[in-house]
Amino acid sequence: MKMIETAIPDVTETNLDEAKLNLSENIISNVYPLFDDIIESRLQNTDKLEEELKIVRKEVVDKKDELEHLMKEHKRKQKVSKLLHRLEKLIKSGLIYDGSLKNETIVVLKVVDTLDEKRLDMQLEQSLNILSKRFANS
Repeated sequence: MKMIETAIPDVTETNLDEAKLNLSENIISNVYPLFDDIIESRLQNTDKLEEELKIVRKEVVDKKDELEHLMKEHKRKQKVSKLLHRLEKLIKSGLIYDGSLKNETIVVLKVVDTLDEKRLDMQLEQSLNILSKRFANS
């Protein structure tokens, strides 16, 4: 049998525990740097993902604010449209030619784009009341 010299120490029963300890320390010293590299790359990846998440969250908040603004604007334009439609009915029915109602309608038409929500709601309700009275009588 041919003997090959290696760096592996001979193990005997007397130094078995010591050999196990040396072997485990050698394994740990060779494997531990691999874990350090893996942990470091994972931490960097986690940091990068957190930054991307912050950016995406900011975009979501910006888009949400924009959508809320557009929804408010859309509701307002719907109210203006409904008011103008009701005023059209008043004109077609001939009620608009009443003296005070005519002047009030002219003022409302001039400032319809600058009315706040409460005033728009009030004008919508008022026009609905006038129309309901008119068509209830006929």
